[in-house]
Amino acid sequence: MSKGTNPITGMDHPDPDVIRVGDTYYMIFTTMHFFPGGEILRSYDLINWELCAYIYDRLEHTPGECLEGEETVYGHGMWAGYAC
Repeated sequence: MSKGTNPITGMDHPDPDVIRVGDTYYMIFTTMHFFPGGEILRSYDLINWELCAYIYDRLEHTPGECLEGEETVYGHGMWAGYAC
C-alpha cells in the first residue's frame, strides 16, 4: 500500500467534495475565476489524483465576469460544486 503526503494534490483545491462510483473516486472543488473551470479529478486509491474533466470552458462574457472597469462579480458567489 502506498503512503500519501499532505496535501494530496500540489494545487489549491478548496472545499473538496468526493464521491465513489464503483472503484473510482471523483473530486470536485470550488472554482474561482479560472478557466477552464469546474475541474474534476479522478483517483483509484484516494492518494494519486489525475485530471478527469472540466465542467465549463468559460463564464458569460459580461463586464462583471471579465472584471472590466469597476464591474466585478468576484466575491459575489463562487462555483462550489458538489458530488451527487
